[in-house]
Amino acid sequence: MPDPRRSLIDRWLWEAPALRVFVPVAAAVPVLVCGILLPFVGPKALFALIFLCFAPIFGIVYRVVGKRVDLARDSVSQNEGTMMPALIVQGMIQSPGVVTVGPESLTLRPIAGDRADIRIEDIASVREVRWFNGTLLVGKTGFWLTVPGHSRLGCAVPDSCAAALRTRLLGSDRTAQVEACQ
Repeated sequence: MPDPRRSLIDRWLWEAPALRVFVPVAAAVPVLVCGILLPFVGPKALFALIFLCFAPIFGIVYRVVGKRVDLARDSVSQNEGTMMPALIVQGMIQSPGVVTVGPESLTLRPIAGDRADIRIEDIASVREVRWFNGTLLVGKTGFWLTVPGHSRLGCAVPDSCAAALRTRLLGSDRTAQVEACQ
């Protein structure tokens, strides 16, 4: 069930509340551009309306991704731990998915790629970042994890969920190092 307290900036684009705002705004931009250019360029400005088709296409693609994330979320049982939507990186694959933080483990469930079950005690270090895989995170927090046996492992979660993940990864019984890269 989506958390109604999360702000729009705290949501991923594939989540339904963000899509309900994104698609109309993306459809309005070509209309505005056409209206502004029409007096200056004439009928050629109507070509800007071609971009109207991109809004529904993006909406459909992101909704399909959202449905797959919802299926991954629904596959998590309540007793596995705290579940949060995330962008997950494993090796060279970056994929939306779900992160589950249990009492002794962290589970990454991307919609593309393999599930990763990691014991929290196996995590050698955690690096918190604001730039994740070349993208500035707005309303999100990224975590790069150093785990023996994994080449590249990271996840980005909404800021509203980041404190819970940070606390679990760096609890009082942990000796992991944190590098804050803001």
